[in-house]
Amino acid sequence: MFTPAVLRQNAKNFMKGPTARKAWALSRHGRALQPRGRRDRMHVALFNAAFEEVGGPDQYPECELEPGSAL
Repeated sequence: MFTPAVLRQNAKNFMKGPTARKAWALSRHGRALQPRGRRDRMHVALFNAAFEEVGGPDQYPECELEPGSAL
């Protein structure tokens, strides 16, 4: 069983690679709009937090959307 702490560490480890950060930057807005269960929403939130912690939005500003433009 994965605890939130283990999932958080997995997300941080995933975001260490530049390819992973770019892939998350390109797909995170679409993922936020998809209907998901509680556990899936938690995974997306943890990956978003790890992405922002490593400075992802600053590294890939061209992938960031204005609020509401993803709709």
